[in-house]
Amino acid sequence: SLGRDGDVHKECLDALKHHPDWWCAQFGAAMYAPDPDRDSAEDSFRQWADRTPGFVHYWYLAKYYRSLGRDSDALAALAEAAEYPLEQVDDDATKVPHGFAFDAATFACKQEEPELVLAICEAWARPRGVYDYQSPNLPAFRAAAFLALGRFPEARAEVSKVLAESQERAIWAGNLHTLESAIDRGDQSFVYDPGLPYEGFMEWSPFPRPELSRVAE
Repeated sequence: SLGRDGDVHKECLDALKHHPDWWCAQFGAAMYAPDPDRDSAEDSFRQWADRTPGFVHYWYLAKYYRSLGRDSDALAALAEAAEYPLEQVDDDATKVPHGFAFDAATFACKQEEPELVLAICEAWARPRGVYDYQSPNLPAFRAAAFLALGRFPEARAEVSKVLAESQERAIWAGNLHTLESAIDRGDQSFVYDPGLPYEGFMEWSPFPRPELSRVAE
């Protein structure tokens, strides 16, 4: 929060000496590496993701690429993420697994990659561990992907599911009637934007600001 990126990098390197597989230190060591060390730091981060594979760990790698504007690399990392079931792999993760999947699917939608959206949905549909329940948001992303691929009957079926679900309870995916209208028109150029599940959802950082009340304690 003070903008002292060099100190962040040093702290992450020190942390890795004691906790070499800690996601937060791995991300920070790559993200805040000085220019002369950036390539080697990125290689180390990539090797860590390959050594400890999982949906969320490849999401971290994709987020790193996204922060640098390297969208194609981010999409490739999410394709690797989709090869693994959705689960919580780090006790100190800053989102629940469904949050990582929602973000990944949203990014793939905006990048107009419907096949990747469906692959992410497949991983999202088989969660395991503590958060092993089905997400009610899945049909919205499937509907958007099917629309983009011209698979209109499947798109209509999925949007009907999510609209019915949204009548029963609050869900994260928004702009559902806009999506439904695009499906009715057969508009394959439509890019689905599900909106934000909650305020601050996109303001992700490996180092969230501390809550003042906790600091005072």
